[in-house]
Amino acid sequence: MPNHQEFSSSYCNYVPAVLRHHKDNWQIEYYVYSPITKQLERKRIKVNRLRLHCTTLSMFKQQANEIIQSINIKLAAVGLRMVNRRMYVIIHHWRRLCLFILKRSRRN
Repeated sequence: MPNHQEFSSSYCNYVPAVLRHHKDNWQIEYYVYSPITKQLERKRIKVNRLRLHCTTLSMFKQQANEIIQSINIKLAAVGLRMVNRRMYVIIHHWRRLCLFILKRSRRN
């Protein structure tokens, strides 16, 4: 595993989001620089409910990739503006985005 502290201090204050599968647990994982601890902190969003609502694995991965793309866009935008407290507020709104995608998939 790379040393995330060195990664953050070199040129970037985040590690992009990726989809991970651990036993029976699906999650989106990324690292964000915390100005309080001055280190990268791991953030995880569980997407098990999204997986249950999708009929196929490919449909689930497609929807998870939409979430990942939006997270990475927001991380890049925050990275360009420097880290501030608003970033932590944005992170909590991604759960709402997950619920929105779930509701949209139910309609289809």
